[in-house]
Amino acid sequence: MVPCLESMFNTIAAVLPFQPDEAIDFLDLGGGSVVLSEFILEQFPNAHTTVLDSSAEALENARQANERFGDRFKTLLRDFAREDLPTRYHAVVSCLSLHHLNNIEVRGLYRSIYSSLHAGGMLIVADHLAAPSQLLAERQRAAWQRDAKMLGASDEDIANAESRQKDDNRTPALEHLQWMFNVGFRDVDVFYKNLMFSVHGGRRPRL
Repeated sequence: MVPCLESMFNTIAAVLPFQPDEAIDFLDLGGGSVVLSEFILEQFPNAHTTVLDSSAEALENARQANERFGDRFKTLLRDFAREDLPTRYHAVVSCLSLHHLNNIEVRGLYRSIYSSLHAGGMLIVADHLAAPSQLLAERQRAAWQRDAKMLGASDEDIANAESRQKDDNRTPALEHLQWMFNVGFRDVDVFYKNLMFSVHGGRRPRL
């Protein structure tokens, strides 16, 4: 339940360093819901996307939902937290997936992503992150509940969403940026922030 999802996607399109007509290859981590990949393929009509997910059922649903893209849309069954990523891509993206990993897994994944990118390639992550203090966390939660209700969510919808989030691993944005920088990414930044929702990433430098 992400009230600002459209703004997050528009930010991703805005910060990708490619022209709309370029033939670029994307890797979408945990994209079994295919919402982000579908958006990217519509924004970049010559692009190709590989959706990598550990759920065979999710990938099959993704294939059926995206038949209109033909060979521009591919899927790969793999656990990106524990297995090496394929290479090489112009951009690696992820939407609402990395909070299922622990911090050690996230740091290892950033190293793997760096290796999977072409020089000059981008990593962009859309996710929900931890607030830097309990006070801010409480304010963000209250504002999120308000925004969700304005979009039609019921109290039951919100309670179910919060129940699903109990096991999530959320880390403040500054830690993610530091992990990316330590791996070798540059131009690391938070490109968009709305309460606990963030779009952040960095660039693998050119040789």
